[in-house]
Amino acid sequence: MDYKALKVQELKELLKNKKLSVSGNKGDLIQRLLDSDIIKSDIPIDLKQDNYKNLKAQELKVLLKNKKLSVSGNKGDLIQRLLDSDMNKCVPTLIVDQGGVNPFYINQY
Repeated sequence: MDYKALKVQELKELLKNKKLSVSGNKGDLIQRLLDSDIIKSDIPIDLKQDNYKNLKAQELKVLLKNKKLSVSGNKGDLIQRLLDSDMNKCVPTLIVDQGGVNPFYINQY
């Protein structure tokens, strides 16, 4: 989607629909929407890696800052840190019930 062609109010509506902050100037709103498009959790990891490779180091650092992760290192380090973060969204948790121990995956978000 070409976010630059949209008006600020239209951008804010898209952000509200994604339950994201609507504060900032038009550039901030566009960047927030672009970030949310890149980090969608329903995108397979291998496709995310391709998306991350197409970004500039500064853009990767914005994504890392949004996830409260370190922004140091070369582009490969930044991409790997983002991929590691994506992989850690679901962590194995053991649930013990009367029938025994069952592995169960729980989403961190």
